Amino acid sequence: VTLKPGDFKIEASLSREDLLDLDLLSTEKFIKGQIDNYAIIAEYRGIEDHKLAGYWILRDDKSDEEGQPQFMGVRAYGRPADEFRYWTDLGFVRGEDEFSQDLSGYAFEAGGTYWFLDLPLQPSITLGYAYGSGDSNPDDNKNHEYRQTGLQSNEDRFGGVTQFLVYGETLDPELSNINIYTAGLGLRPAAGAFLDIVYHHYRLNEIATELRGSAITAQMNQIGSQLSKDVGDALDIVLGFRNLFGVRGLGFEVRGGLFFPGDAFRRDEGGVVKDADMGITGLAVIFY
Repeated sequence: VTLKPGDFKIEASLSREDLLDLDLLSTEKFIKGQIDNYAIIAEYRGIEDHKLAGYWILRDDKSDEEGQPQFMGVRAYGRPADEFRYWTDLGFVRGEDEFSQDLSGYAFEAGGTYWFLDLPLQPSITLGYAYGSGDSNPDDNKNHEYRQTGLQSNEDRFGGVTQFLVYGETLDPELSNINIYTAGLGLRPAAGAFLDIVYHHYRLNEIATELRGSAITAQMNQIGSQLSKDVGDALDIVLGFRNLFGVRGLGFEVRGGLFFPGDAFRRDEGGVVKDADMGITGLAVIFY
């Protein structure tokens, strides 16, 4: 349901995840989802070039694998000038986790991109910081670790036209028990060609053995005498083309990332402490 009173836009929805099997070629038995999502999202557009928004989301997991977390948050974002865009987010999670512990976590994020439109290659600079709280005492009855809704994509654009995983193409962590420092350089080497080079630094808030929701499943802090919050660093390359070969609507995108594990991923091999291997990922897409 969508309402648009004045400068406001209000959306309310109820959904069930994986209600129908949309993979008609699959031979595996389909298991219906058991998570109901209730959401209210409000947006205010009464300030020129700026938007304010707030949301409330309840995820009711009938299987109790995720519990019944409630998510609340506010955000402000906009592009007040051709040269500059910004975003800020503040989120909270309450309710119960999968172990019936009370959830009390929070997260925030802020960032901006500035374009130098009068310079050759029209370079842009992006800086960002994201924080998700961790839980320092897993043995009490309250879980202070923030978690995302499970509905997020964590994709956006910086200086170019291609959407990519803004927390890192390779590590791709959920914003939970982590600090993420981001710096990006964007270039436009030719008409219809856009390049983003993005660096990330990751650091835990609380010592942990795994990153929630990460694409990398390797365990951290497996050496008891050398516990570390240093998760590592990443470098992403994002290249996008529009109207390729002069064909309107023809596009090509390449996304690649390198992850350099930090001290938290060190491992003990027969009494010898070794650094973890580098991670790499890549994706190429052509569309019309």
